[in-house]
Amino acid sequence: MDRSDRQLVRTLTGHNGAVYDVVFSKDGSLASASADATVKLWNVKTGERLDTLGQPESEQCTVAFTPDDRAVVAGGADGS
Repeated sequence: MDRSDRQLVRTLTGHNGAVYDVVFSKDGSLASASADATVKLWNVKTGERLDTLGQPESEQCTVAFTPDDRAVVAGGADGS
């Protein structure tokens, strides 16, 4: 939503399950963790999905960028 007029700016689509966590990097990228056992990376300005990280064996509950924004870490129900 645009904060000034509270209008929806963009919808990011691509997950096939509930989204449990989202986090922004310092450069404005977004990472999302989902019940579909993936973490997705997004360009917020364009809505483009940049990558899908899908190696976990179960839902991903949390995601974070490292302090230098060079890596993404996630945790989920598979314990990895």
